[in-house]
Amino acid sequence: MVSLSIGILVLLFPSTKPDTGVSSSGEEFRGAPLVFIPDLILKVVELLEKNDRAGRLTWHNGVIPASEIWIKLGGDKGGRTFKMNFQIVNVVSPSSVNNTCVLRLMIATPTCT
Repeated sequence: MVSLSIGILVLLFPSTKPDTGVSSSGEEFRGAPLVFIPDLILKVVELLEKNDRAGRLTWHNGVIPASEIWIKLGGDKGGRTFKMNFQIVNVVSPSSVNNTCVLRLMIATPTCT
């Protein structure tokens, strides 16, 4: 099973402080909590194997070539978080919440650009 990692992501924000820690462009660096899956390939393979064992893989009646696995990447900024996710398209209802895997989640305030 693939593990999660926890860290701090340093981002550049527009500054509200005119004096301390501000670059000449009026921006400042701040840390943002981050949770992430460190090995995307390992996680994709893990989920493919799980879906294969459960008989859930499909090539959508030939829409996806038999030799291919399609992966959809996405992101969502909502409220105070930003989430990056992926979905394996080779399953029934690939956009279902049950088929969505969050890769990264960070706290991102509304002023984050």
